[in-house]
Amino acid sequence: MPEEITSKEIPGTMETVGVLIFNETNDKALLVKHTKAAQNEEGIYGIPAGQIEIALSESPKEATLRELMEETGLVAREEDLEQFENNFFGTSIIRTKTGELKPAHMRVYHCKAYEGELRNDRKTIPEWVEIDTINKWAEEDKDKELWEKKKLMPNVDIAIHNYLESQKTKT
Repeated sequence: MPEEITSKEIPGTMETVGVLIFNETNDKALLVKHTKAAQNEEGIYGIPAGQIEIALSESPKEATLRELMEETGLVAREEDLEQFENNFFGTSIIRTKTGELKPAHMRVYHCKAYEGELRNDRKTIPEWVEIDTINKWAEEDKDKELWEKKKLMPNVDIAIHNYLESQKTKT
């Protein structure tokens, strides 16, 4: 799969990356809960993720590793990141805590190896969350309007589903 940054569909679209990490039995995923200091709504869960620093010529994998370290305290290498089928999400609308709507693209990687201990950041609290709980939250969020407070950031449940499905086809 290409490692390029896609062209923007909507002016001002944020180019973002995220990373999936699972426990050994793939029944829990590492999510981050956003704090009051984050740009996102306080209490909303997402995968470790953020913007690519295009002005600094940061590659998608470099941005992924930076975000992983900043939001969780975990360290990985570029070779620990792998793409999977259906890991790119076109324009989604992210609502910030100020109510601003921002269009964003996201490329999600799976991290197969990492080092370090989880630690809180002033903007995020990393937590292992059961896949069943994530699916329940996603189902509850489907019934909410765009402006209503949700439990999950856009596409978290879909990225997890897509990764787990891609692993079934490998066996």
